[in-house]
Parts: sequence; structure tokens; C-alpha cells
Amino acid sequence: MERHERRDAGSSDADRVRRPPPATPRRRSFIRHPASGSRALGGLGIFWGLALIGLFIPVAHFLLVPAFFTAGIVMATQRLQV
Repeated sequence: MERHERRDAGSSDADRVRRPPPATPRRRSFIRHPASGSRALGGLGIFWGLALIGLFIPVAHFLLVPAFFTAGIVMATQRLQV
């Protein structure tokens, strides 16, 4: 017996690793839907309204107001990106 096995001439193609096709950059459209601005302002208004209501809760307003204020900004930016 031989110590190393010999490869057949035809098996080199089967041993080769298949690689995915090269990545192509995606084109992104920057044209926004006309309603995306109003959706963003609506989300911002809802959370900032909740922050305004949270002002009148005696102890919880220290947590609620900054949380709703930040959540409003995050929601508005997410709705603008869609």
C-alpha cells in the first residue's frame, strides 16, 4: 500500500470549494414616500405627549420623561428611514 493516496485527474474539480459569487453593492433609493414625514412626526408627537403626561406623575417622572423623550427621537428616525 502506498502511504499517500493519489488523486484521480477528474476528482480535483469535486474537491474544489465552491465560493459564492462576488458581492455586488445594492443601490439605495433616497426618494422618500410623502407620508414618511408625517408618520415620523406622529411617532414623535405620541412619545413626547406621553413624556408630557409623565411630568405629572410624582416620582416616576424622573425615569418616564427622559425615556419617552428619547424614544420619540428614536421612533422618528426609524420611521424616516423606512
